[in-house]
Amino acid sequence: MQKIPLKLAAPGMKLAKAVERADGITLIGEGTELSEALIARIGQTGVSSIVVQGTPVDLDGLDGGADYGKIRKRLGPLFRKHEGDRFMLALRATLDRYFHAKAAEAAAEAAALKAAEEVDLPDAEEAEEGRQV
Repeated sequence: MQKIPLKLAAPGMKLAKAVERADGITLIGEGTELSEALIARIGQTGVSSIVVQGTPVDLDGLDGGADYGKIRKRLGPLFRKHEGDRFMLALRATLDRYFHAKAAEAAAEAAALKAAEEVDLPDAEEAEEGRQV
């Protein structure tokens, strides 16, 4: 089971937990297989993250394209004076998970942009040759 940003969801993934709106109303039941249309619908409701079965997204070792990785690294020093406070430890863990997911999301977007740039599009001469054949 893995909580992932909705932007990292892909068709074929199955929900490990039901998707609920902020007011607690269930939108999609547990065990439902995601499709492109379903992912788009979830996004339209304002849901930003979902819990899927297994661990389909590698979130480890990602610094992300933004400063989220740097922020995660600073959490330790920022919370060092509160090591005995259970509430502060829980807050730090929550912030760590949040910035970890945001870093993964930023890295995935950067990878998608890079992959889109690497797509070899035919130039005008190759396109013309293709039409003549």
